[in-house]
Amino acid sequence: MLEKIKNYFFRRLLKKNACNGKTGLLPLSEISSAAVLMNVEDPEFEACKDVVIKYFKSKGIKCELYFLDFRKIERDELLLTSIQNTFIRKDLNILGLPSPEKLDKVVFKQPCDLFFSLVRNEEYTNVYISACIEARFKIGCVSYEGNPYDMVVSADSMSQSIKSAWQLLEKIV
Repeated sequence: MLEKIKNYFFRRLLKKNACNGKTGLLPLSEISSAAVLMNVEDPEFEACKDVVIKYFKSKGIKCELYFLDFRKIERDELLLTSIQNTFIRKDLNILGLPSPEKLDKVVFKQPCDLFFSLVRNEEYTNVYISACIEARFKIGCVSYEGNPYDMVVSADSMSQSIKSAWQLLEKIV
């Protein structure tokens, strides 16, 4: 019962705040800025973060990385990423959605040409950020009902998703 209530309010907020801008496939030549959402808990996180940065740098594309880090962090343990670009448990409300203040500071600073979610789950946080971010072209790693993505690359790992996305991006003319 509680899950149904949470889902009802989530869908309402999603409908209210989702970006209504037109999206579609863009060739690399038209992409000047990108935002990438990554899950810190993914075993390939560190290696993939470096691959993403190198790829966009080689193409002359300005890239912003955003992170989901919902691990239980001990007192002596440090975050693996910058707190400014990281969503942590403390930033979420009862529905699992980031606070409007955090979204404004991180995701909605400015629109981007490409948004790439490397988070391979359908949790409310990923779904909400993906739907609300203003981007001309959206790529995701998981398909779900009503997903906001223009292209979905399904793979067994984060690195395979990245390789598939790069191959497809290179082919769009």
